Amino acid sequence: MKAMTRHRADRAIILLKQLARARLHGSDIILPAGEPFNDRFFDDCFEAGDGDEVVVLIMQAHRTDPELQHAFERGFSRDFVDPAGWARILADWETRQPGFLPFD
Repeated sequence: MKAMTRHRADRAIILLKQLARARLHGSDIILPAGEPFNDRFFDDCFEAGDGDEVVVLIMQAHRTDPELQHAFERGFSRDFVDPAGWARILADWETRQPGFLPFD
Protein backbone atom coordinates (compact mmCIF):
# COMPACT_ATOMS: atom_id res chain seq x y z
CA MET A 1 0.00 0.00 0.00
CA LYS A 2 1.24 3.43 -0.83
CA ALA A 3 1.72 5.98 1.94
CA MET A 4 -0.67 8.30 0.08
CA THR A 5 -3.39 5.64 0.29
CA ARG A 6 -3.01 5.65 4.07
CA HIS A 7 -3.06 9.47 4.02
CA ARG A 8 -6.29 9.55 2.01
CA ALA A 9 -7.91 6.98 4.34
CA ASP A 10 -6.86 8.99 7.39
CA ARG A 11 -8.27 12.14 5.81
CA ALA A 12 -11.57 10.37 5.04
CA ILE A 13 -11.80 9.10 8.64
CA ILE A 14 -11.21 12.60 10.00
CA LEU A 15 -13.88 14.03 7.69
CA LEU A 16 -16.39 11.34 8.68
CA LYS A 17 -15.83 12.13 12.36
CA GLN A 18 -16.19 15.85 11.68
CA LEU A 19 -19.36 15.29 9.65
CA ALA A 20 -20.87 13.41 12.57
CA ARG A 21 -20.53 16.63 14.63
CA ALA A 22 -21.32 19.09 11.83
CA ARG A 23 -24.32 21.39 11.76
CA LEU A 24 -26.47 22.78 9.00
CA HIS A 25 -26.37 26.51 8.30
CA GLY A 26 -28.75 27.39 5.53
CA SER A 27 -27.91 24.86 2.84
CA ASP A 28 -24.27 24.50 3.93
CA ILE A 29 -22.82 21.81 6.15
CA ILE A 30 -20.53 23.51 8.67
CA LEU A 31 -17.74 21.44 10.21
CA PRO A 32 -16.94 21.77 13.93
CA ALA A 33 -14.07 24.22 13.22
CA GLY A 34 -16.57 26.53 11.53
CA GLU A 35 -15.49 25.77 7.96
CA PRO A 36 -18.04 24.84 5.30
CA PHE A 37 -17.82 21.24 4.11
CA ASN A 38 -17.08 20.63 0.45
CA ASP A 39 -17.98 17.05 -0.54
CA ARG A 40 -15.19 17.21 -3.10
CA PHE A 41 -12.72 16.92 -0.19
CA PHE A 42 -14.28 13.57 0.75
CA ASP A 43 -14.66 12.31 -2.83
CA ASP A 44 -10.99 13.03 -3.51
CA CYS A 45 -10.05 10.42 -0.89
CA PHE A 46 -11.36 7.67 -3.18
CA GLU A 47 -10.39 8.83 -6.68
CA ALA A 48 -6.70 8.01 -7.05
CA GLY A 49 -7.20 4.47 -8.32
CA ASP A 50 -7.00 3.02 -4.82
CA GLY A 51 -10.55 3.60 -3.60
CA ASP A 52 -11.07 -0.01 -2.49
CA GLU A 53 -7.89 0.12 -0.42
CA VAL A 54 -9.06 3.37 1.19
CA VAL A 55 -12.38 1.71 2.03
CA VAL A 56 -10.56 -1.31 3.51
CA LEU A 57 -8.49 0.96 5.75
CA ILE A 58 -11.60 2.86 6.87
CA MET A 59 -13.47 -0.36 7.63
CA GLN A 60 -10.50 -1.85 9.49
CA ALA A 61 -10.32 1.32 11.61
CA HIS A 62 -14.10 1.12 12.11
CA ARG A 63 -13.68 -2.19 13.96
CA THR A 64 -11.71 -0.62 16.82
CA ASP A 65 -12.57 3.10 16.75
CA PRO A 66 -15.76 3.88 18.72
CA GLU A 67 -15.86 7.46 17.42
CA LEU A 68 -15.75 6.22 13.82
CA GLN A 69 -18.40 3.60 14.59
CA HIS A 70 -20.62 6.34 15.97
CA ALA A 71 -19.90 8.54 12.95
CA PHE A 72 -21.30 5.83 10.65
CA GLU A 73 -24.61 6.13 12.48
CA ARG A 74 -25.12 9.83 13.11
CA GLY A 75 -24.98 13.25 11.56
CA PHE A 76 -24.18 14.06 7.99
CA SER A 77 -21.54 11.33 7.76
CA ARG A 78 -24.38 8.83 7.16
CA ASP A 79 -24.89 10.50 3.78
CA PHE A 80 -21.36 9.66 2.68
CA VAL A 81 -20.91 6.04 3.77
CA ASP A 82 -22.23 2.78 2.37
CA PRO A 83 -21.78 0.40 5.30
CA ALA A 84 -23.10 -2.67 3.46
CA GLY A 85 -21.12 -1.97 0.28
CA TRP A 86 -17.98 -1.11 2.21
CA ALA A 87 -18.34 -4.30 4.30
CA ARG A 88 -18.48 -6.32 1.05
CA ILE A 89 -15.31 -4.63 -0.19
CA LEU A 90 -13.58 -5.42 3.12
CA ALA A 91 -14.77 -9.04 3.10
CA ASP A 92 -13.60 -9.50 -0.49
CA TRP A 93 -10.21 -7.97 0.35
CA GLU A 94 -9.76 -10.14 3.42
CA THR A 95 -10.72 -13.25 1.46
CA ARG A 96 -7.95 -12.50 -1.04
CA GLN A 97 -5.44 -10.96 1.38
CA PRO A 98 -6.20 -11.57 5.06
CA GLY A 99 -4.99 -9.03 7.56
CA PHE A 100 -4.28 -5.35 7.54
CA LEU A 101 -3.00 -3.61 4.45
CA PRO A 102 0.78 -3.46 4.37
CA PHE A 103 2.82 -0.43 3.34
CA ASP A 104 4.97 -0.66 0.21
